[in-house]
Formats: sequence, C-alpha cells, structure tokens
Amino acid sequence: MRILFLNQYFPPDPAPTGILFQEIADELEKRGHEVVLIGAAQEYRGSQGRAGRLVREFAGLGRILFRGLFCRRATVVISGSSPPCLAFVAALVALRHRAAHLHWCMDFYPEIAVALRELRGKVAPAIVRFFMTIAYRSARAVVGLDADMVALLAKYRIHPLECRPWVPEPVLARMPKKKLPEPVEPWTWLYSGNLGRAHDWQTLLAAQATLEENGVDATLVFQGGGPSRAAAVERAEELKLKRVVWRPYAPEAELCTALLKAHCLVVTELPEVCGLLWPSKLALLLGLPRPLLFVGPKDGAIAGLLADKAHARVAASGDFRTVADWITRLRERAEALPEPAVVDIAAHRRGAIAWWVDLTERAR
Repeated sequence: MRILFLNQYFPPDPAPTGILFQEIADELEKRGHEVVLIGAAQEYRGSQGRAGRLVREFAGLGRILFRGLFCRRATVVISGSSPPCLAFVAALVALRHRAAHLHWCMDFYPEIAVALRELRGKVAPAIVRFFMTIAYRSARAVVGLDADMVALLAKYRIHPLECRPWVPEPVLARMPKKKLPEPVEPWTWLYSGNLGRAHDWQTLLAAQATLEENGVDATLVFQGGGPSRAAAVERAEELKLKRVVWRPYAPEAELCTALLKAHCLVVTELPEVCGLLWPSKLALLLGLPRPLLFVGPKDGAIAGLLADKAHARVAASGDFRTVADWITRLRERAEALPEPAVVDIAAHRRGAIAWWVDLTERAR
C-alpha cells in the first residue's frame, strides 16, 4: 500500500503535527507500506505576521497540491489541518489518485479563524465552510482531538472519530529514567511552548501582578515564542512586573529537564477556541510529576481530563484571583498536594500510533 501524508511541516522541522505524522509513517513503513511525506517546505517558527502568514499559507497549499497531484498513484491520503483548508486540497489529491482520504483535524477550520477574528464578516467564512464541508463529507474518516472537537465536527453531518496527541519518542527517550531533578530556585510557575493567538496569557500576567502586589515570592516564566509573545511582553511592561522572565524555546534534548526545574506547569486556552484545537504541550505535562494549572473552559473536555488529577487545578479564563490564590498556596506549601498521579504517556503513544496504523490499513 502506498500512503501520502500531507502537512505543512515535517521533521526535521520541530512542528508537533509533523512529528506525530512522521511517527505514524515510520510504523507503517515497518509493516511494509510505502510512505511519502509531502510538506510545504516552510518553517514552523518562521515569520508569522498576518499579511506574510496569509501569503505563506496560500503558497504552502499550492506546493502541496502540485506535488500531491503529480506524484505516483497512492492508496491512502492522510492530511493534517495546516495550512488552513488543507483538508480540501487533500480531498482533491485523493480524488486524483482514487484513494481513501483520512483527515486528522488538529485545528478546526474555518471555526477557529472566525473565533480568533482572522476571518470576518459572513461571506469569507461561508466560502471556507462550503469547501471544508466537501472535504469532511468526502473523507473516509475525520479524526478529532477530543470530545469537544468531535461534537463540533458532527455538526457537519459526519461521524468523526477521536484520537488525542501523544508525546513523540525523542522526547520520551530524554525523560529522566531514575531520580528526577528537583525544582530549582527561585520558585517558578512556567508556561512553555508556543504563545499563540488561542492561548490566554492575559490571565497569567494579571495573576502575577496580584502575586507581586501581595509580596508573594514567585516568578512567572514564559519559555518559547509565538505570535502573541510581543503583545505579552508589552503588557508585562505596562503592568511594571518585576518577576516575569522571557526565555527562548528549550532545545528538544533539554525540554524535560527545563520543565522539571519549575515548581508548577501551566497550560492555557481561550474559551472561544474550546473544541477547535488541543494544546499539544499538555500531552507531555500530563506525564510529569509537577502541579499542573489549566486556565481555560471549566466545562470542556480538557477540564474533564484533569478532573481526577489531584495535582491539577482548572481556573476559568480571566479568573486571575483564583490563579493567584492557588499559586500562593503552592508557594507557601499550604496546598498539600498528593503525589501526582501522572498519565502513562508512553503507553498512550503506543496505543494511539497502533490505532492510526489500524485505521489506515482498513481504509485501503
């Protein structure tokens, strides 16, 4: 069986989506299938200015479409969500090859673009929704990331499946096997990874302002980059925050160590994007023995996933006082947390890849 993977990025680029597809492809190759990865020849951490991003994404779609249409015939086409509308391009490629199309919806278009006000008015979203409807309904299977996304996809009158992301093998291989490093001083709560338009940094800065006003000895660290970082830095300066640290992305070989140096780990999601994406960093944080704070929808699937984790707390977006109060109690060790019941992320990885391999082989 010959399988085409279509996605904006693939390794060695560090984009999480490309790495996940690469791991599925590697397992399919082990089972004797021929695999071709078709990307856009672009960089995940490249310039993301709005005008430049639109040009880049249209160019990426064009490259993927051209390469997909004119490569040797395939049996199955598997697509991601980046660039936007890639599912429709993949549907055209699958039609050209008379192949089955499997789409992994990692960013739900056009809904996420509307929620983030990147698509305005009624005409543009309606046009995009028309093409995505064709793509979703023509696919052999559409896979969402959690129950919230599956429920939204079902509104297209399809029967979506569910598979959440996993931690790639190179990251798992670098996790400490024996004694885990202890957190280091000063006391820090850490947001690591991409600071995108869908992430809530405002609540974190407001909470840090409250901590500093109250004299709490805690430092907020942002580790990474992303299109919202400049705005977050500007806001921190406006608030005259003295204990906010800005770090670059941690090298992959040092990521787990960098995370474990923190006393508390943070994931955020704006409520308007609930069900439209899934913060990939959460897959790793679920497996680390550190208190975990999620700032986002309290009634969503992620909050439900964390509900039975005694070391985790969920705070609504904008509720900076609850965040500041919990961080204060952690810092003062007044919050006696039990030993974190971490998720077996290695087992989840094996199971999810096996699930994808089975889905692909049954699609022929």
